[in-house]
Amino acid sequence: MRQLIIARKDLKMSPGKLAAQCGHAAMAFLTWPMRGGDGVRKTENGYAVEVRLDRETYEEWICGSFVKTVCEARNCNQLMKAVDKAKSLGLKEGEDYF
Repeated sequence: MRQLIIARKDLKMSPGKLAAQCGHAAMAFLTWPMRGGDGVRKTENGYAVEVRLDRETYEEWICGSFVKTVCEARNCNQLMKAVDKAKSLGLKEGEDYF
């Protein structure tokens, strides 16, 4: 399984800023369910978090090699074309892409 990250080239981020933003994008996949409070409960020492993943995602991505591909979009319009393509493939925002 591969995680695809698309970064806008027109924002002219430094290499360090781009790397940080790609890191944020990669973590969004795992932290999204936690941010809404779903599956989060307070414990004596902090919080316990339950994240539900389908078997394929868990086995191929979590237990796998964390494969990521970073591509560029020239501008916002090109990025939105990628979003439209994801929707046409049946992918769901907030679940399959962020």
